Amino acid sequence: MHPLFGIKVYDHKKQQVGIIVNAYNHGYVDAPDAQGAKVLSPEGKIYPTNLDNLTTIDDIENTDGLNIPDGFLS
Repeated sequence: MHPLFGIKVYDHKKQQVGIIVNAYNHGYVDAPDAQGAKVLSPEGKIYPTNLDNLTTIDDIENTDGLNIPDGFLS
């Protein structure tokens, strides 16, 4: 199991919350350190994204205007 499994995140690209299911290295030739993740969306679908698009919920100081449900913040 990956150490990021189950972390609550905010996806800035999709502007929604999610939970990391898996994280991995993309292994691109021009960006060998690029990291990706599979995220579980509120609709129950798993989608791939770059880790650069994600911020953990604990690291967000001001949630105004981010559409984060109160139950997701605890």
